[in-house]
Amino acid sequence: MFVARSQAKESLVEVGVTWWKEWRYVDHCLQMIYWQRQPDGQVTSRDGWRPWQDGATLRQAIREVIGDTSFFEAESLCPEHAKEVALLKAERAAAQARREAEQRLQAAQAALDEFKTTQNRLFSRRHGHKTGADYERAFARTKKRLQPEYDRLQQAVNEAKSHLEKLLANLAR
Repeated sequence: MFVARSQAKESLVEVGVTWWKEWRYVDHCLQMIYWQRQPDGQVTSRDGWRPWQDGATLRQAIREVIGDTSFFEAESLCPEHAKEVALLKAERAAAQARREAEQRLQAAQAALDEFKTTQNRLFSRRHGHKTGADYERAFARTKKRLQPEYDRLQQAVNEAKSHLEKLLANLAR
């Protein structure tokens, strides 16, 4: 049973020669062959079919090697290869979405932490020498002035966290 075929590529060493790979499953073994088309149109293989991956079933053999880039990107010639390619694409997309959601949360948290650190440092520099009611008034005015920006940054953290939690819940299904 033919499983997949790579796109034809021009040879980097032989002028006018194109080559491609094909995979088939025979006797519990996924086999591979390199085909080449000569400038005169003749199609040949230097080595013939060679064993590539054993597997009790076609699906098992495909799953063992689906991470190979040329096999993954090859044209599917059977439903099992197409299905495993689709599954791996979905897994990679989910992993990428998770990485992006985690990075979004980390960036939002870092922005909030930086804001708090910077404003605390500035407040201490400006008002750290004050005590009692003077300190409390300065703190209240500063908090009132900074609260909108703090709320905006905290909201970004909350939204990023919520997005990541929803994404993880969907991935767990």
